Amino acid sequence: MDQLDHDLQKLPKNITSDNVADVAEELADLVANDAELDDQNLDNIIDVLTNIVNVSDPSEEVTKSVVMLVDDILNSTVGDSSAEISASVPEAPNQIQRALESQIAALQTQPGNTTIEQANVAVRAVKVPLDSVRHGRLVFETVSSSDDGNTLGTNSTNIRTGEAPNLEEAEAAISFQLPLDILDNFEGNQAIPISFVVYQNSKLFPSTILADVSRNDDELQRVVASRIISATVEGFPINNLPSTHPVELYFAIEQESDDNTAKLTNIQCVFWDNDASNGLGDWSDEGCERNHSSDGRVICHCYHLTNFAVILDRFGGSESYILDVASKVGCAISIICLMVTLFTYITNRDLRTKPPLQIFIGFCTSLLSVYVLFLFGIERTKPQNGCIAVSVLLHYFTLSTILWMAVESFTMYINFVRVMDRIHISKLMLKASLVAWADLVTAPQT
Repeated sequence: MDQLDHDLQKLPKNITSDNVADVAEELADLVANDAELDDQNLDNIIDVLTNIVNVSDPSEEVTKSVVMLVDDILNSTVGDSSAEISASVPEAPNQIQRALESQIAALQTQPGNTTIEQANVAVRAVKVPLDSVRHGRLVFETVSSSDDGNTLGTNSTNIRTGEAPNLEEAEAAISFQLPLDILDNFEGNQAIPISFVVYQNSKLFPSTILADVSRNDDELQRVVASRIISATVEGFPINNLPSTHPVELYFAIEQESDDNTAKLTNIQCVFWDNDASNGLGDWSDEGCERNHSSDGRVICHCYHLTNFAVILDRFGGSESYILDVASKVGCAISIICLMVTLFTYITNRDLRTKPPLQIFIGFCTSLLSVYVLFLFGIERTKPQNGCIAVSVLLHYFTLSTILWMAVESFTMYINFVRVMDRIHISKLMLKASLVAWADLVTAPQT
């Protein structure tokens, strides 16, 4: 038993409304002083945390201690990993999430608004006047409070009504309109209790689905690439929203700070399904869709309220970057050599008038087009029509290059194998050009 476990054992076993504030504060202080937690530590911490939230104390003091505890856990190394909660305690992340949600629900039974912002988690529990959301949308957004954008902190969240999020500054935002059947449960200008939570990282959301993809491919990692944001109308679950009034989510996609060379693909809007993976929870895209993405920002539409994030495939890294650079340098050298070759053959009358060399000129022209399109167009995915044009041309000139090689092979067969009974082909270059350059017509048939 290490020192932390020894100290945890000293905490009162019987937690009541009389001592819950002191126990919660002491637990948060103990974990804050320990940067590394083992599995036994985590089990003991969760036991005490569960007993604390079971008291259902609505005070802001207890809630702040619980949020600080969760922040310390997110900031610590658990087991052998600094990236996620240890796999040997698979139920721990869900237990911590539910404990935090339970404490926030208890807090919302009291009047007033509460803001608690830590480096890795932020909570806003507000009472929104009915009139302010009856005909408009409620917007909650989080901004970066540090230069590197890797932490939350003071003044990192904002709530307003009737306006769109500030997409230039927001790291993550959620905008939604409450359904009429929920509004009908409130009268006059009665306040609606709404809670928002933001997680800076995904330690509390270890995903089997993401891990399996990453485990099966050394170059590919499927990762959570945004902050995780949630909204809850206390006492009123929101599901099956109409398509005309979806929950709108805005995310700035994050990339690992030590490697900005990886390619990002397969962007998906997801929510955390607590019932997936036999009750351990996992990401799901059911009821969520990507509406738009550009310039490192993604807009999602979802039809329920829960924890939301963006996942994507990160392919490669520094090794792939080196290979990518090597490929581009090789293409550039090939382009220069082909241009020199074409210039030499075209400017020399003796070289450009002989049919075998004319075939070689056609081959070099087609191959040069392939290299140019690949070097300058292979990564151009926007606009869509331009991407389609590059794909079609690249396919066309690749086939043309192969056909010019076939034509050259045929003429070499005639010249070097059929020497004694050489076949004479009239208008050889015209027929060769029709075969090699007209492959766009024959391509759909291949």
